Amino acid sequence: MQLRTLPNGFFEFYVTSDLLHRGLRPSDKAARNAAYLIECIGMVGIDGTLSSIPKLDISDVLNDILVDKDDFPFPQLIITDKLIIICNRTSILELIKGTLTKMITVTNGGKWIYSASGDYIYLSNGVVTVERSPTSQTYALSSVLPVASAGCNFNGQTIIGNHRM
Repeated sequence: MQLRTLPNGFFEFYVTSDLLHRGLRPSDKAARNAAYLIECIGMVGIDGTLSSIPKLDISDVLNDILVDKDDFPFPQLIITDKLIIICNRTSILELIKGTLTKMITVTNGGKWIYSASGDYIYLSNGVVTVERSPTSQTYALSSVLPVASAGCNFNGQTIIGNHRM
């Protein structure tokens, strides 16, 4: 870490990637000067650097013609470390360079659940399963992966379940 005072009285502070790699301190009881970040607002650590979080104004999203705004509990907003996805009841949209793009139209189901790993996304609405390819960035229905209506991430493993009547 390097902290220096500039001629104008402001401070300049550099955090190297080895310190950034440690991330946020695990608790308030961590020792002072233990080289953890204390607070990170509006930024995420990606590839050893701090990057800003994409700006998203929810009113802009709701006013977009692709969003079904009068269909509670939709739209569902899914934000991962790399993607912003909007799920309507029968369509999935992705925010690409500030523009909402319809990625796929699907069969009507329940609320969406998802699991994300980098650029790969698993989505299911209890009726269909959709995958986002990490290489082509396209969405496609899957006939191989199970359909789910509930799920969680447990230590990096996706656990899903489905209730059928």
